[in-house]
Amino acid sequence: MNEQTESNKQLLQRLTRIIVEGDLDDLAEHPGYYETRRRIPALRSGFPDLKVTFESQVAEGELVCTHAWFSGTHSAQWMGIPATGKQVRFQNVSIDRVVGGKVVQHNAESGWLSLLMALEVLPLGDR
Repeated sequence: MNEQTESNKQLLQRLTRIIVEGDLDDLAEHPGYYETRRRIPALRSGFPDLKVTFESQVAEGELVCTHAWFSGTHSAQWMGIPATGKQVRFQNVSIDRVVGGKVVQHNAESGWLSLLMALEVLPLGDR
């Protein structure tokens, strides 16, 4: 693995930690995080103890794919859902394009469905 690829992976881990528990203004120099900077405050408000655990990362050229797990306690209203006090864990998979040390494109899919099921907003179905 080349030095730049490893550097890009480390950058994405650092920025993901900022998303979860840091100063979102630190993301301003990364245009790919424009929407994330707008949306994450609501998640952090509803889950103030939010943490991230990295499962795996794969990088090739400018692209970095990160699989991580988020966990926290639903201790305040989130998306109109009153606090439940429930501990939750959901996954996030992102593909980011890094150019010149900046994230210029960020695409992520989070396990919102499993999160809503854990909060019992959606039925668990047959288990």
